[in-house]
Amino acid sequence: MFKSLAPPEFLATIDTDKCIRCKRCIQNCGWGVYSWGGDRVLIDTVKCVKCLRCYHYCPVEAIEI
Repeated sequence: MFKSLAPPEFLATIDTDKCIRCKRCIQNCGWGVYSWGGDRVLIDTVKCVKCLRCYHYCPVEAIEI
């Protein structure tokens, strides 16, 4: 299993004011961190390996680290 080398306080969050609900974070996360919760994206921080893939795919920089 992959283990992240990032510090534990490193958490991805979504700025809901910026998020355009394109779901690219869901589609591009290989770890299943993101899911759709009816009207917004949900994050399972336990699954996150801090690879920053979601951060780079977000077209509006709504994912904050």
